[in-house]
Amino acid sequence: MNTISGTIKAPTRRSPDPAGDTAALFGSAFELHALLSGYTDALDEVNNSPAVLWLTLENPRLLRQLAFPAPRRLVTSLFVRYLYRCADALKSGAMRRGVVSITTDDPKGNLEMLEHFEESLPPRLRLALVVPVGLMIVLSVAYLLAWLCDTGYRNLFGDLMAAAITVNRTAAIEAVQSAYRLAQLQHPLEAYFFAGAAMIVAWSAVVAMVPLLPAFYIVRRRRARLAELEGKAFAALGARPVHELELDLIVRLLLIPAVALLGVAAVTQAVTQFLASNSVNIASVAIGLISVALTILASMELSSCYRERRTGTARCRSFATKVSFALVAVLSTGLFASLPIWERNHNRENILWPRRIAQSSDHGDDARGWLTNQLSFLVTKIEQNAPCVEPHGLLIDYPQYLRFDLEVWSDVDQFANPATAHALALPHWSVRDSNGKATGSLYMHAKCGRGTEAVAEPVVPGAHTSTSVVVSAPKDAAVLQLDIPSYRGVWQWPIPSAAGTTQTN
Repeated sequence: MNTISGTIKAPTRRSPDPAGDTAALFGSAFELHALLSGYTDALDEVNNSPAVLWLTLENPRLLRQLAFPAPRRLVTSLFVRYLYRCADALKSGAMRRGVVSITTDDPKGNLEMLEHFEESLPPRLRLALVVPVGLMIVLSVAYLLAWLCDTGYRNLFGDLMAAAITVNRTAAIEAVQSAYRLAQLQHPLEAYFFAGAAMIVAWSAVVAMVPLLPAFYIVRRRRARLAELEGKAFAALGARPVHELELDLIVRLLLIPAVALLGVAAVTQAVTQFLASNSVNIASVAIGLISVALTILASMELSSCYRERRTGTARCRSFATKVSFALVAVLSTGLFASLPIWERNHNRENILWPRRIAQSSDHGDDARGWLTNQLSFLVTKIEQNAPCVEPHGLLIDYPQYLRFDLEVWSDVDQFANPATAHALALPHWSVRDSNGKATGSLYMHAKCGRGTEAVAEPVVPGAHTSTSVVVSAPKDAAVLQLDIPSYRGVWQWPIPSAAGTTQTN
């Protein structure tokens, strides 16, 4: 096991002797040669390391015994990409210096040295490959998180991931448009839908980037050993310094939106309640104000950290901003861990919606079923021992023919959730006997019924259909039940006795 500690080591290859080589290497060429030698030594040290490097923490002291794994290939890829960026910046500085300077430096020699150095490096990862792969990883994690929370974002993230794989911009636009139609069902709080989606994407990006942090810190420590050589070489060539991607600051930044959205939601809820009932929820106001204050102070802390990295000088950071940022990180991580569990358990408690058998003209709420206010349906008749001559299915010991009439209609041109078109499919229907035992996988006798709309075919948006369904059911059938996996809630209709007396709730 190779432990990477915070001790600064000098490069293994000795730098050129100024007394002996200054005659041949003068001016910027000497500084450039020393830097490229340091780069080569550092890269050789990484390449000669074990397959997995281990990062130990410098602070705090209590956690110095912990070690985090970093694959050598990942460390090499990050370091090589940084070396290419440095080489490009040095080449630009050398060319600029050759144009405007009248010193004895040989810009052509510097450029040749840099070109030979680039040729010695391994191929670097192209953004054309990194960005799509990273995007698919983030969307995959977002889809998994949405599935755990049992939210309506699964279709959005799934469609966006399919569009990213196929590089189909039209499919991505259609996915966003479909999500917007679903968000409109939350009127007047449509923004909450996309705010929740943004929060899930931010968390997913954090999950995708956290495994990269050990390799990022190892590369940073390699850079710290070369800081003096870099400063001299970049100054000698007049090149602009290269700033690495602040991956750890990006991870910290992505932890803030969850707390910010929590504060905005709490304040909005308090204002809405005050306007509606002229009362104030003290808890909502307190949560909102605290969350907003923590967000502001954490943003100030993050901004100070970023400026310190860019300028190299310490800035004034107060105790309040440091504590606020720590609290934001803890609160966001806690929400990430607890929210999926809470939502999953909460959504598993299916709401039971008892419905009475309606007449064809009865659209009352105690009879009508609905799906996100885009699809409505009624069960207008349930009949036991319906006439039919087809053989029964083999899954019921003592079967009978059960008939129920289903009326379905919608007032939209397109469903916000494509799964709505298949919501009333036959596999979602079941019959419970007098003992509460459910009989699923109902067998439909199409020749004994009338039509197959909604049950065996997708529901057409904007259509109004009436279907008579005949299925095999147990003789002591008591309840007709509809349970749609993608929706929270179970609809139940009491089955009238064979004599024809309708049961009521």
